[in-house]
Amino acid sequence: MSNQPTASGSQAKATAGVSQAKATASVSQAKPTLAGPKIKTRKRTEVVKYDRSGFKDSILQGLSQAGDNAGLAQYLIDAGGKLNFRTYYDVLLDILIVGGVLGQGGTVQAGVTERCVFGQYDDLETIKDFNNVFIQILRRYKYLERLWEEEMKKILKFINRFDENHRSKLAKITALFLSNQLLSASILNNLHTTDILVKEGHSLTFITQVFQSWLREKDISHVSMVLRRAQLDDKLDRFFPASKSSPDEFQKHFLDNSLQPLADFQRIQVTNIHKKDLKAKFDDILTQDTPSIDELEEVAKDAQNNLIDSDICWTLWRSILPASEWNWKEEQVAEYVLTQLETYSCILQKFAQTGKSQLIFLIKLQDFCYDNIEFMQLFHKIILLLYMHDVIVEDAVLKWFYEVHIDKGKNMFLENMKRMVDWLDTALEESASDTEIVD
Repeated sequence: MSNQPTASGSQAKATAGVSQAKATASVSQAKPTLAGPKIKTRKRTEVVKYDRSGFKDSILQGLSQAGDNAGLAQYLIDAGGKLNFRTYYDVLLDILIVGGVLGQGGTVQAGVTERCVFGQYDDLETIKDFNNVFIQILRRYKYLERLWEEEMKKILKFINRFDENHRSKLAKITALFLSNQLLSASILNNLHTTDILVKEGHSLTFITQVFQSWLREKDISHVSMVLRRAQLDDKLDRFFPASKSSPDEFQKHFLDNSLQPLADFQRIQVTNIHKKDLKAKFDDILTQDTPSIDELEEVAKDAQNNLIDSDICWTLWRSILPASEWNWKEEQVAEYVLTQLETYSCILQKFAQTGKSQLIFLIKLQDFCYDNIEFMQLFHKIILLLYMHDVIVEDAVLKWFYEVHIDKGKNMFLENMKRMVDWLDTALEESASDTEIVD
């Protein structure tokens, strides 16, 4: 028997040798690598399940264990770091106002609490104490302000679904939101844009209660400022049913409900609208190639149905000498002003017949000349011209000089007027002496 290896055995050894050589080569050669820092794979954002019911239950449970209002506020401040107030802001406000989540049509869904506005006693001091909860929450979570404004609009849209007691409490907390400027007056918009609320008188009753509480906390200047910012200052009549929207009905309603400041405010608003319309008519006439004195006088007479004479007189002044940037030399301004007064003083005279209207005109003229620097040195010349054309009389000039002038620029104005006043005083003394001689 031969001792030489078979062919197949030789091939197996050869194959094994090749494999071993490749393995050795693989180990000895370094694998290529990418240069630069290692890039970490970003973790996937965890998706939080939208769970209104779970949020509501957490809030209701926390309110039940919170203790007094201070404890309630502290609980909610702490909860804001754990619960998603930004997503469930509407649930949170609904619970704090009505005690539960508002569903379709203003119905309260299952799960309620008495730790809410509707669960408080119906007096302003009690509601004010609960309002401190809202103050502290909004101070800590400012982003809720805009979100809660939208939710309050929705809540107020359902005032006809709440009973009288709850509406009264809601009006008080609304007034406190506005008086503390926690929310803007835009939350009142749905009250005058929802026809059913206006038609049935719910809007008027509610807004009246709001103003009664609001004016107990702040004065009319604050109320008017907040309304003006929300562009509601000239829309108060829209809260009235059509049958009660006349100016006389407006005045009567607010006077009957002890809201004299609001009645006065609305009267001023209406007057301002009439003055604005009158000025537009004056301006249209004065921009014509040849303005008609007769047409101006006719428009002014028509305005007497809505405005007092002093308002008409000053509105005409603002049209013939509008406040603007006068890029003229002082002499040019003086010439223009005196020419305008020469032309239109005949109309001014017809609407400055009483001493009161003349004094009002003089005070407004002082204010105007102070605010428009080009007129400051012309004030005494304007007064003299108005006097010479019988727009104002000596008694009005002297009373303004000695008693009723305002502080704006008074030192300069009084100094410039002293020569004319001395002349008037002397004329009056001589007139009195002549009368005594005749007697």
